[in-house]
Amino acid sequence: MSNEPVIVLAMLKFKGPIPQSVLDYLPEVVAKTRAEEGCNSYVPHVPMDGEANQIYLHESWRSKEDLDIHLKTPHLQKLVEVAGPHLAADLDVTLWKSAL
Repeated sequence: MSNEPVIVLAMLKFKGPIPQSVLDYLPEVVAKTRAEEGCNSYVPHVPMDGEANQIYLHESWRSKEDLDIHLKTPHLQKLVEVAGPHLAADLDVTLWKSAL
């Protein structure tokens, strides 16, 4: 396993306000993800100003391998299933590493 941590920045943009079904499921997916081996942090954010039609996820993983395991978990797949029909665009996901 690589020892290089991975940062994930993921943006979910919805067609309108964030659906209640997504807001209702969010605490569960956050709790289950934070309990995964290799998850350093998993924090959802919503805009302070304007319409709350986006969720920004800031994630930190011990390694790319841990992230790959997370991507296959049932709780993440359920989030995609619950949010998918309401998204205005494809998920915007980028992977980052420390510059130092």
